[in-house]
Amino acid sequence: MVLGLWGGIIVLDTATFILFSLMLHLGLDFIEANAMKSALCFIFSFVSLCLFALNDDVNWVYGSCLAVGSFFGGFVGSKFATKEKSRVWVFILLITILSIEILLLILKTI
Repeated sequence: MVLGLWGGIIVLDTATFILFSLMLHLGLDFIEANAMKSALCFIFSFVSLCLFALNDDVNWVYGSCLAVGSFFGGFVGSKFATKEKSRVWVFILLITILSIEILLLILKTI
């Protein structure tokens, strides 16, 4: 529920938090968790896109560039995810990135 609220209101890093939660709390391996994360993110991203498009608040040029970048990032990520020991590297990477982001947020508020 907390991830849903975060994703609906703040959006920032929702995919990372979903992936992290699916792997830690549900015990899914990286490939299964990433597939489920992608499906969940697609749902709320599609709903958000529809709402913004109805209000003519979508910059289709920028959005198309982001979509192409996401496609190629997903392609590279899927190649990485199928390697052995990817779960260990993902945990290390997620913990590192989240720790840095928390530290930066704390520093910005001080």
